[in-house]
Amino acid sequence: MHSATFYSYDAYGLHVVSNNAIPGFSPHLNPVAQQDVLITLGFFPDFFTQITQPENTLGMSTNDANTPFFTIKNIFNDEYIHIQYTTGVEFLLTSDGSKIWGRWNNIFTTCDLPLYIQGPILAYTLRLKNHVCIHASAIVINGSAYGFAGFSGSGKSTLAAAFACAGYTILTDDILPIREDKDLFWASPGYPQLRLYQKKLPWLEKQDEELPLLTQTWEKRFLDLNKSNHQFCNHPVPLAALYILDWNTIEKKSIEILEVNSVEKMIRLAPLTYGSSYLNTMMIRREFEVLSQISKTIPVRRVQPVKDQMKIQDLVDKLIDDMVNNKSDY
Repeated sequence: MHSATFYSYDAYGLHVVSNNAIPGFSPHLNPVAQQDVLITLGFFPDFFTQITQPENTLGMSTNDANTPFFTIKNIFNDEYIHIQYTTGVEFLLTSDGSKIWGRWNNIFTTCDLPLYIQGPILAYTLRLKNHVCIHASAIVINGSAYGFAGFSGSGKSTLAAAFACAGYTILTDDILPIREDKDLFWASPGYPQLRLYQKKLPWLEKQDEELPLLTQTWEKRFLDLNKSNHQFCNHPVPLAALYILDWNTIEKKSIEILEVNSVEKMIRLAPLTYGSSYLNTMMIRREFEVLSQISKTIPVRRVQPVKDQMKIQDLVDKLIDDMVNNKSDY
């Protein structure tokens, strides 16, 4: 028999209900409210074994050795999406993103399951629900969101951690869901953690303990925003501006923040959307419409930091100065 215990969470602007605890997620403030996503971990629905139609591959991701890491396929007349990882974890999603099933064939991957849920699985679920997701972390200042976008390894989470340690409020890490409503673009909160590779934050003089590992099988660590007087925003706020982190190959002696014109905005933002390689035609059209409107109404800056992490506080100060001095643009 399957467990009847359920857990209720808020994440990425969604009310998520799961039959397994998901560490790091914020408890939903109104557990009896209508759920947006139901997650069932440990097994697939019985009808999955009865599917005989061929699967239609939407896309495949490879690792540095060009070996497949996961595949995404449409199945059962496009009513479901099947995501398979080479680690032995697989997920089944309804095409409207309302239900997710997850299972695994290796007991050592059970502790890693929340990492999949918190990242790519819910990000793809958001895409199924017509949310555009930017690869970005975000902070909140005076009721508005400021996003720091970039490719993997560009320092989004590290910069967010520096803002958190400086007393600023964090909205999300790595995935920034954006939705349009009443002529505004709203940025939704993620969950109160920042994922980092650093054992310690180099700009903090006093840090007695190393940051805890996310799991024992992965080298990434996390900063818990529910502790140490950090602040996390748990509700959507209007998006004020996006800053694209651009680590130039030429060593910079000083930080530069450059304005991006409306034509260049689309070119720079399009590669930074989450899961864009695995979208269907309708999702691609929706993404293009939203990015076009963002390019017309939301300021976008290109940030070229220096590569010395000890000077990251200088970057925080420079960004705050830009936000204040260009407030009329927002």
